[in-house]
Amino acid sequence: VKTYYCEEFEKVVDSCPVPIVIAGGKKVPEPEALELAYNAIKGGAVGVDMGRNIFQSEYPVAMIKAVRSIVHEGNTAKKALAQFQNSAKK
Repeated sequence: VKTYYCEEFEKVVDSCPVPIVIAGGKKVPEPEALELAYNAIKGGAVGVDMGRNIFQSEYPVAMIKAVRSIVHEGNTAKKALAQFQNSAKK
């Protein structure tokens, strides 16, 4: 199921019989988007579906790497942001 992140997201996850993927929503600054991804994964989502928060970033490759590090490597939003900032400099 693809849905938006919300307050008490864990209740949504607990009541859904299939895996949940979070929609990225409107374009927000990179730190905010990474925090959203982190909170969603921490809350039980199995993935994120971010379009504009990746492709409209000034550094889309760095952004997808940072999001991937949250989803697949268990990084925190803070660590992912540092990775984004480091990748964006290259």
